[in-house]
Amino acid sequence: MAATNTDNDGNLGPIALGVSVDRNARFVVRVTGTVTASQNGDLPCTSWSYPGLGDYGPSQGTNPNSSMGASFGTSTNYPDITLHLAGDAWESDTVSYHTQVQLYWWRFGIIGSINCPNGGGGGLYALSGSQQVEVLQFPADSILLQVTPGTTILADSTAHFSASMLHTPLEPGLWEWTPDGGVAVAVSDCYGNYYCDYRPTSSGTMTIHENTYFGDRATSLHIDVVPCPWRDDSLIDNKAIRAKLHAEFVASAAEHLEHGGGIYAVTGTHPTQYVVMNLVVAGTATECRNTAAIASSDSNYVLVGIWHTHPLQGGDTFTNCPSYAVGAKAAKGPSRPFDYGAQKQFGVPEYIVDPTDVFRIKTNAGRRWWQSPTTLTRKNWKSCPNWNS
Repeated sequence: MAATNTDNDGNLGPIALGVSVDRNARFVVRVTGTVTASQNGDLPCTSWSYPGLGDYGPSQGTNPNSSMGASFGTSTNYPDITLHLAGDAWESDTVSYHTQVQLYWWRFGIIGSINCPNGGGGGLYALSGSQQVEVLQFPADSILLQVTPGTTILADSTAHFSASMLHTPLEPGLWEWTPDGGVAVAVSDCYGNYYCDYRPTSSGTMTIHENTYFGDRATSLHIDVVPCPWRDDSLIDNKAIRAKLHAEFVASAAEHLEHGGGIYAVTGTHPTQYVVMNLVVAGTATECRNTAAIASSDSNYVLVGIWHTHPLQGGDTFTNCPSYAVGAKAAKGPSRPFDYGAQKQFGVPEYIVDPTDVFRIKTNAGRRWWQSPTTLTRKNWKSCPNWNS
C-alpha cells in the first residue's frame, strides 16, 4: 500500500495481488487488517480540517465497499467477487471459474475528500498499516468421503460410504469401485446418491464424481478388507495384528527359526491399542521349538494372546530341528503337547502361524471341537486358510 493517497476520493486500486487461481478450483477470498489515515504534514494546507482521519478495517470508509476482481488472461474485465462480513474479516462466498484467473483488489472511499486552497503537491493523507488479502483455495478433494463401519472391514461386510461437500453443496454423480490392482467398475445403483452401500470382496478404493458446470470433480477413499474373518475374535480380525504376525512369519521362514511372543493390550487406550512382541530368548529357537520369555500383565500392558510361528508347511522336511530324527516332517496345525501346554499356562488364546494358515487354541469349556470356515472338523483348534491374502 502506498505511503500516501493522492486520490481525492480515497479510492485504492485495483491492485494486482500476483495470485492466480487454477481452473475449476474453488476458492474463498479473505481480507483482514487495518489501515490508519492521518494528515499529511508535508502538504501546505491551512484553515481546512481533514475529514475521516482514523482507523479503517476491510469494509470501513465513507463509501464502505471492498471489492475483488478476477481477470481472465489479458482481459481488462474485472468481474466482481462480493465480500461480506465474517467475524473480524471480510470474506467472499466460495467462487469457481472455468478458466485460470488473476486476482485484483480495490477499495472505494477509504477516507473523505478535501480541498487544499493553498495548492501544493503530494498525497493528501498519510497512510500506515496494511490489509492482507488471503486466497483460500480448495482443491477437487474438498468432497468429504466417509465410510462406516471403518476403513478396515471384514470380508462379506457392507461398507456404507457417505459424501458431503466441505464448502459448497455437493452434486453427486458416478460412484466407482476399484479393487487393488484391478479396474474401476461403476456402481450403478448409487448414481446420483449422497451415499453408497457396497460389499467389497477385496481391498480397494471407492471414488465419487461430482457433476458441476465447471467439469468433473472426484475424491477417493481406500478401505482394507480383512480376508477370512473369524468374527468372534477381535485380535486376529485386527488388520494391524495380522500384518505384524505375517511379517514375523516371513522373517521366521527366512531364518528357519520359530518366532514367538505375546500380544498385549495397552491400558487406558480407547479404542484399545495392541502391541505384538517377539519375545523368543536368543539362541533357543530352532525350526520346531522356541523358548519365549512372555511377561505377565503390568500397569501398562495386559496380556491378551500368545503366538508363535511354524516356518514349514505341513509335510515339509525339517532342516533345523534337533528335537526330531533326521528326515522328520512337519505336521500341520498346533503341536502336542507343547502348544496346548502354553495356552493352558497363560490362559489366553494362542495363535500359530504357518505358510498358509493361522490356527487358534483357546480354552473352550463345554465345547470340544472348533468350527472351521467350511466344515466341522475333529480338531480342537480353529484355522483360517489364506488368512493374509
